[in-house]
Amino acid sequence: MVEKLTSIEGPMFSGKTLEMIRFADAFTVGGHQVQIFKPAMDDRGEGSNQIKSRLFGRWDATPIDQPEELLNKLRKGVDVVMIDEIQFLNQTNPDGVYKIVEVVDKLLDTDIKVVISGLPRDFRRQPFGPMAELLARAQDKVVLKAVCDEIIEDGTKCQQLATETQRYVDGEPADWNDPVVLVGDKMEGYAARCIKHHVVRNKPIK
Repeated sequence: MVEKLTSIEGPMFSGKTLEMIRFADAFTVGGHQVQIFKPAMDDRGEGSNQIKSRLFGRWDATPIDQPEELLNKLRKGVDVVMIDEIQFLNQTNPDGVYKIVEVVDKLLDTDIKVVISGLPRDFRRQPFGPMAELLARAQDKVVLKAVCDEIIEDGTKCQQLATETQRYVDGEPADWNDPVVLVGDKMEGYAARCIKHHVVRNKPIK
C-alpha cells in the first residue's frame, strides 16, 4: 500500500511547526516511529538538531543540506517521516526536477507516511521552490493562516486573516529583484500580511 502525503502550509507566524509537533506527538502516541528532518540552514531551536515552535514545543530533528541525505540518515524502523520548512530544499536534478520531490516519492513507495510543512509562496507571492508540486501531490492538506498586524489609518491593527509573508530589508518592504533566500549583512525581518497590506516594491506590471 502506498502511503499518503500530508501537507501543512501557511505564511510565517501561522503555527506550521507547532502543527507539525502536534502531528509528531499524535503519531508517537499511536505507536509509530517518527523521524523529523529540517534544512540545515534553519537554525531555530537549540542548535541545528531541533525544530522549535515560536509558541511552544520542540522536537529533535535531523538537519540536511541536500535532499538525498534524508535517505542516508533515515533510521531503521521509521514509518513516519516529517520534513519542516521543506521549501528551502530547492535543489534540482539536471532535468529540472526537484530532488526533494523524488525523495518524497521514494518514501511513499516504501509505505512510509510523509508529512511536510512549508511556505507555499515566497515574499513575492510566487510559488516557493518545490512547494507547488508537493502541494499538488498531497492527499491531506492543512492550510493555516496568521493575523495581519499592519497598522491602519485609525491607529489600530488590521487583524484580517493573513495568507502572505512580508519581507522587510533594512526596514523597507523587499524589492521584487531581491533574492528569494537572502544571504548577507542586510537586516532582514518578516511579518504576516493579508493581501491588501502585502507590499512588494518594484513588482513588474503585467
